[in-house]
Amino acid sequence: MRSRAAQVKALEKSRDASRAKWGAASASLGNEIYAQNVVPSPSLMFDYKCGIGGLPYGHAVEFFGANTLGKSTAIAYPTIANVQAQGKLPGLILGEPVFDPSWAARLGVDPELLEIKRPDNADQLFE
Repeated sequence: MRSRAAQVKALEKSRDASRAKWGAASASLGNEIYAQNVVPSPSLMFDYKCGIGGLPYGHAVEFFGANTLGKSTAIAYPTIANVQAQGKLPGLILGEPVFDPSWAARLGVDPELLEIKRPDNADQLFE
């Protein structure tokens, strides 16, 4: 069994390798705090449960569940409106072909400043 110091050194080596390959924000140790661009959702409890006060900006976030649960209406569109309010450009990848720009506009989204991707299949979705 390795000593604690050896374990910490191994973790630091792994973290440094990840940072060298994917960038400084790609990995951290549990006792490190790094700045994260966060976009608040419309729900304080949802933001609290995410652990960072909202959703991470610049990362893909997936909302999944049964139809008509309110994933788009209650969470996605208001969050996109918050991204736009911060002066940033959001993107939306649709797994379903449905997007109603008038409904999104009622929820605060400016459809002209929203990039929408509609992949043909799940493989394209993750590319």
